[in-house]
Amino acid sequence: MKYDVCIVGSGIVGLSHAYWAAKKGLKVVVIEKDATCQGASVRNFGLVWEIGQEKKYNNLVSDSKKVWNEFFKDTQQWFKPTGSLGLAYHKEELELIQEFQSLNFNSNHQLLTKTQIEKKFPYINKTNLFGALYSQNELTINSREALPAIINWLKEKYNVEFQFNTIVSNVELPIIYTNYNSINSKKIIITTGSDFELLYPKAYFQEKLIKCKLQMIKTESSPLFIEPAIYSSTSFIHYPSFSKCEKLAAVKKRIMQEKPQYIKFGINLLISQNNYNELIIGDSHEYGQTVNPFNNEEIDSLILSGVRNMIPTVDLKIKERWHGVYLKSTTKKFVITMPEKNVLIVNALAGAGMTLSFGLAKKTIKEFV
Repeated sequence: MKYDVCIVGSGIVGLSHAYWAAKKGLKVVVIEKDATCQGASVRNFGLVWEIGQEKKYNNLVSDSKKVWNEFFKDTQQWFKPTGSLGLAYHKEELELIQEFQSLNFNSNHQLLTKTQIEKKFPYINKTNLFGALYSQNELTINSREALPAIINWLKEKYNVEFQFNTIVSNVELPIIYTNYNSINSKKIIITTGSDFELLYPKAYFQEKLIKCKLQMIKTESSPLFIEPAIYSSTSFIHYPSFSKCEKLAAVKKRIMQEKPQYIKFGINLLISQNNYNELIIGDSHEYGQTVNPFNNEEIDSLILSGVRNMIPTVDLKIKERWHGVYLKSTTKKFVITMPEKNVLIVNALAGAGMTLSFGLAKKTIKEFV
């Protein structure tokens, strides 16, 4: 069998490229080393997180949402337009979200007072609360269920072929060698996430990448229904959309003085809720060339105490703990590189895969294929 495009990796980046290539009428095969997607694409909050993206990527977010909506309509997979709620517990945090609102006016964004929050979201801790940034733009999905469903959707609607438990060992286009067979393809797109260095290691090191380990926790089904994804001032530091705000320095300085471990471990307090009412909470960000395989209990304790401060009435019965790994570029938003003719590497979306991948793949497929 001959293919127009071979995609290595069945995470959200790979599946997004398979979608746009197949939609273009090309013969597409996706190669995955595991029995199904096991990486960062299923080890996350399950959020299409528009609030965290810089304005210059609005078109990528918009294009991604259009594909997500097509997928939801076709498959009836669970999703919820939950939006998000960024809480301000100090004066400088309120000033920051006010500044953010002035710089990023959006009709779906709203600044809420303490009284409005108490009425609309009574489970939020009101002690010392100054206000919140409420957005209606974010979507919540169950990534563990959505990724396998996307694979089936691409098979059935767009005739994309998949080969699982298959490891690519060498590329000499048009031949791609694997542990089982050889594949004939005109072009190859490599979207292998944190395994990037296993193919084209020279390109990996040239791109100045670091690995990010994040720790996350899931609770048992909660009787408390949380509509928006909830986040704290730690997210103001973490997400690039807030980086242009002058008030950010004051917020970071206070957190550094009061809770330096939050800065040390890159803790981003965020809570989402899936279709089983389980709470997905996290997360941390530890960077380096090598990932420590052992979870740090101090990090989990810091996350859990932070969550209890935001929603003190919730009973956090822990169901699962895990960590994920993704790549981050030290010089750019994401990596798109061609180490040789007809070979494209797309990687290092740094935790924004669910939000940007379909939009980014639309652009890269148009230019590459």
